[in-house]
Amino acid sequence: MLAEVIHVKQKTIRGLETAWLEHRPSNPKGIIVFLHGFPDHAEHWSEQLNYFKDHPYILIAPYSRGVGPSESSKSLNRYGSQSQSLDMKAMIAEIDETKKLPIWFVGHDLGVVYAWHCTRLFQKNTKGLIVMNGLNLRQMRVRLKNPVQLSKSWYMFVMQIPKVPELIATKFSDKVLRLAHYLGNTPGEVATVDADAHAGLAGIPQYRAFLREMVGQFRHRLPRVKCPVLVLWGKDDNVLLPPSLNEIEKDAVKPVVRMLEAGHWVHREKAADVNRLIHQFIKDNEAKT
Repeated sequence: MLAEVIHVKQKTIRGLETAWLEHRPSNPKGIIVFLHGFPDHAEHWSEQLNYFKDHPYILIAPYSRGVGPSESSKSLNRYGSQSQSLDMKAMIAEIDETKKLPIWFVGHDLGVVYAWHCTRLFQKNTKGLIVMNGLNLRQMRVRLKNPVQLSKSWYMFVMQIPKVPELIATKFSDKVLRLAHYLGNTPGEVATVDADAHAGLAGIPQYRAFLREMVGQFRHRLPRVKCPVLVLWGKDDNVLLPPSLNEIEKDAVKPVVRMLEAGHWVHREKAADVNRLIHQFIKDNEAKT
């Protein structure tokens, strides 16, 4: 359950109603942005939001496009990493008019795609990136060459079929959620967290947009991010193979990897450990230029 000081905010951003959870302390010294994955929604960051509400950071947890109060779109482009990152840029401009507060991006699952993209988009304002059991599009494109990862990622290709995934997500949303947690090797007490029925539907255009972006990236090589990067990974994830430093160093200058005894939803299974590691990472790096 979320603390009372954390509120839902809504605004029309780039023509679509967009929502996020927000907590604003007095005299904030930075912004922490929590980006959820599939089939989650913003409240699934409750353990992190409740922990960091007692620290001097503005907290933002956006509802991804089409999830909860965030309006869906008929345009597939609005679900891509570039478009959703531009939505977040407008959102943060609304929250920090000075455009000077340092930003920490935290992503899980599909939220990792946006976290990497936002880190590059905000450049000098980004103080650090924390990713959990998720990959950016370059990493996933390379991963799919591995037969083991390819076999684990079958659902990505099911999402590309017209109309069928939407029908399944609409009629069997509870079963889709249970399947997702089963695949992610999530304990029952974590899997009982309610999911928004719209989250399953919103994930479909996200996967479709991402696959098209991955194909497009064959022509472009993005520069490595220079800010500190922390990778927290539940090692018992049945959906994604564990990361390697070599894999991450192609995108980041000095990444740090920490493996935890957890499944895919590491931030909910090991909330206390994850909160401690995120907080220590921020404290260690916030004074650095």
